[in-house]
Amino acid sequence: MSDRPSHPPGWLIPLTVGSLFLIALAAWWLFQESLPELPKKAVSPAGAAAAAVATSRAGETPEVSAPEKPLPVAEGYAGSRACTVCHSEIAAQFSGHT
Repeated sequence: MSDRPSHPPGWLIPLTVGSLFLIALAAWWLFQESLPELPKKAVSPAGAAAAAVATSRAGETPEVSAPEKPLPVAEGYAGSRACTVCHSEIAAQFSGHT
């Protein structure tokens, strides 16, 4: 028979678990450092109003600001009416959109 014990020493399992934890923690930290910072997402006035309603307390009237003015039309933009000449079916599908 062999003189080796049939089970690992008592320090081997905690050492292995601790080492794996430290390796995972280091990998997570390195991964977090390598991510680019994302720009904050702009919230539309409708989204802000929905968030205000969702987070208001029962019985309180949420404060909702007036919608912002639309942005000016880009230079060189022909508009959807110019496209209707050749693409009347598609224009009819989207005619009800704002």
